[in-house]
Amino acid sequence: MIFWITAKRCTQEQVKKVLDAAKGNLCEVPIFIEEYYGTRRSEAIGLKWNAIDFAAKTITIRHTVTVCSNGSLVKADITKTKKSYRTLPLIQNFEEYLLEVKEKQDALRELIGPSYNPEGYVCVRDDGRLIHPDRVTYHYKQIVKKAGVPPNRNHDSRHSNASTLVKNHINMKEIQRWLGHSDIKTTGNLYSHLETADLVEASQRIENSYKNSERNEAS
Repeated sequence: MIFWITAKRCTQEQVKKVLDAAKGNLCEVPIFIEEYYGTRRSEAIGLKWNAIDFAAKTITIRHTVTVCSNGSLVKADITKTKKSYRTLPLIQNFEEYLLEVKEKQDALRELIGPSYNPEGYVCVRDDGRLIHPDRVTYHYKQIVKKAGVPPNRNHDSRHSNASTLVKNHINMKEIQRWLGHSDIKTTGNLYSHLETADLVEASQRIENSYKNSERNEAS
């Protein structure tokens, strides 16, 4: 409960500004993943292309990359908890974004050769090396400042995403599944009571929220 009170959450308009400011940044891709899906940093960096099913329109959170105390990376084919392993609907405009990222990476792989991103991670540098999670935290601070939104932490994007679900009347059970909380009590302690909706509807509502923000900004 204390963590929810101290967490700083962005409005949808502010999230849109963060996404715009992130474009072209080294950490653009992991930040887009975090903002659209409310993932943990380790889950965003750990996402692999084989966990995205463009035919079935799903994205599965099943890999993580964490940082040891000595700064080295731990790559795992497991999530933080059993319930952190989750399959979510692929949001349409995020799918379009991912296809653009994949096209760019495929071109770089052809140029560089088999040494480029052999493990199939989504969040990589132009030379195919995995982006270090600490770089995401560092760059996020710079991006927030560039976007002109109130200071907030990289992890707070998880709460901003949850706020979108709360605002759109998604119930606690679905928010638990979306965010991968191990216990619904965690979700209940953090977020309000909500009306019933399924995960597909949750993905559509997130997408519509971003589109509405763009329309409002253009008008």
